[in-house]
Amino acid sequence: MQIRESCRRKQKSELKFRHGLGILPRPELSLFFETSPMSTLKKNKRIKRAKLEKLYGDRKPARGNNVQQRGKYKYLGGNGRQTTGVTRRLFKRNLQKIRVVEDGRVVRRRVPVSMIRAGLIEKPQVVDPFAIPNE
Repeated sequence: MQIRESCRRKQKSELKFRHGLGILPRPELSLFFETSPMSTLKKNKRIKRAKLEKLYGDRKPARGNNVQQRGKYKYLGGNGRQTTGVTRRLFKRNLQKIRVVEDGRVVRRRVPVSMIRAGLIEKPQVVDPFAIPNE
């Protein structure tokens, strides 16, 4: 019985040594992380997304619940409201596709209406094509 336990302990210690759980890390993983840096394409994409999120906020829909109820409120003479079901739903942002000035360039972006109303979005100046410029 003791011989088997000592063999198991020895096997576990060898596994730790081999797979990086103990003293040395796994050599194949260390080579992979040293030689393959993050691709610049992914990095640039992440930087671009972070910049857009900073400008226009998080445009993803928020999660919430849709609650179904029945019954009459107590103050109206009923037994109270009973919840009959709760389902998950998305509260989608009111996004509008508009032309926006970004870094001196005019681009189309999906922007929340709350930011447009608040005046946080810089729109391009509309120029009348047939107007005579004042000199």
